[in-house]
Amino acid sequence: GLSKGSVLAVALTQFGLGFRPKSRPGGGVRIEVDAGTESDNMFPVGWKNTAPITTVAPGLAKSVTVDIEGAEMDALIQVIAERLEVPYFYSHFALLSNGTDVSTLKYARKPDRLSLFRLMDIIGKKHDLGLSLRTDEAGHLFLWVTTAAEHNAFRKRF
Repeated sequence: GLSKGSVLAVALTQFGLGFRPKSRPGGGVRIEVDAGTESDNMFPVGWKNTAPITTVAPGLAKSVTVDIEGAEMDALIQVIAERLEVPYFYSHFALLSNGTDVSTLKYARKPDRLSLFRLMDIIGKKHDLGLSLRTDEAGHLFLWVTTAAEHNAFRKRF
């Protein structure tokens, strides 16, 4: 459901690669694939939303009841994506290079009401993750899960 550019960026990121579209003399575009991360000048994995995020994803600001006892991080991320009605993708290369195996992470929280945005922020800080809603070139939202360092590099670029 994502645009070709974002799908290519997501796929290449899984191997620590990225791409840059280059104009060709006489017209057309050439794709240059190179090793790189969010801090390099590569075609990004999605774009920062130009509209206020709560307008684009109203479910992000809604308070939900949270009572989590030792939840697996994979399952929790899946629930967040389902509540936001967006697909989600992991940056496996960045996560594993950082020594983070999301499938082994757990999270527990006493009963509380908080927004999905706050929950994403809390679990990100606890496990050194970056969870962000991004938009592809066609305006489709998706949840991108990467390291906090990669998340911050993206935010610095955009």
